[in-house]
Parts: sequence; structure tokens; C-alpha cells
Amino acid sequence: MKSNPTSIIGLDLSLRSTGYAIIDVITGNILSMNTIKTSKEMSDQETFMYISGEIIKLCEKYNVEYAARETTFVKQKKTAIRLAELGGSVLTTLLRTVGVKILDGYTPANIKKIITGKGDKEKKDVAAELQKTYPNLLFDLPFSMKELKRKNILKTDDLYDALGVAVILRRKIVEI
Repeated sequence: MKSNPTSIIGLDLSLRSTGYAIIDVITGNILSMNTIKTSKEMSDQETFMYISGEIIKLCEKYNVEYAARETTFVKQKKTAIRLAELGGSVLTTLLRTVGVKILDGYTPANIKKIITGKGDKEKKDVAAELQKTYPNLLFDLPFSMKELKRKNILKTDDLYDALGVAVILRRKIVEI
């Protein structure tokens, strides 16, 4: 890693659309924010390696020192196991390859409570709060899953979840 790291990454790990947001620790400006897409045709090993590799490239490019992620709870046991394996793969790779320090995982309720002040808010409320801080975001507020499927709209939950994690992580680091 380069000297004087000044950026952090928030992650919303997913097998098909991992969201990430990299922000500057000093200014809070967004340096990069997007999703890492994978194909259903990829094996789990290929998926884990691809996502980990892309995150490493981002961490090296933006001199990331700290990372945090949204922890996910899913009902399907097989999916939960695969997501846990992905998380382990990414976090181990970050620690070993680029020396990124891992700080906490945040549940969706934690993110909602810290960003909006209430844990029972919806994802669109988190997005609205984040848009107050970052008014130039070009992403629409998240729609319901039915609307997403019906309208074929870009899913932005991954982006806002990752940004929410990055904002919380920055607050924690600034307090330290």
C-alpha cells in the first residue's frame, strides 16, 4: 500500500451485484461508487476470485486503508452459506493482499438507524438521507422489488447500502 492512505471502502457483498463506495476520509467526497457484476454461469470459486480481484484493484487504485461491509441475513441456507464464503474470501484477501484493515460489519438495521436515526426505516429513507449529504448522486431512489422487475430499473440498493456503510465507517474513523 502507498503511504498516507486516506480512503475507505464500504461494501454490500452480493453474488451477482456487489456494491462498493470509496470515500475520502478527510473530505468525505465519493471517489468511486459502482457495482461489480458477475454472471450466473460463473462457479462460486470464479465469482469469489473475480469479486475479490476487482476489490483489490480498487483498494490499490484509491489507496484504501479501511473496509467495512453490510452483513446480510437471508432465509435460504445455501445462499447464506455462499454469501458467508464470499465475505470470508473478500475479507481475507483484503487483509493478506493489500493490508486493508477490516472494521465491523453493519446489519441493515444498524445502517438505517445510524443514517436516518431510526432502525425501522426503509431503504429508500436511507437513500434520501444519503442524497442530502451527496446531492449530486445520479441514482434514483430504490424501488420495490416488484417495481424493479416490472420496470427493469437499475437496482440501486447495492450502491446506497455500500455508501451507507462507507459513511458510517468514515464517522467511526474520524472519531478515533
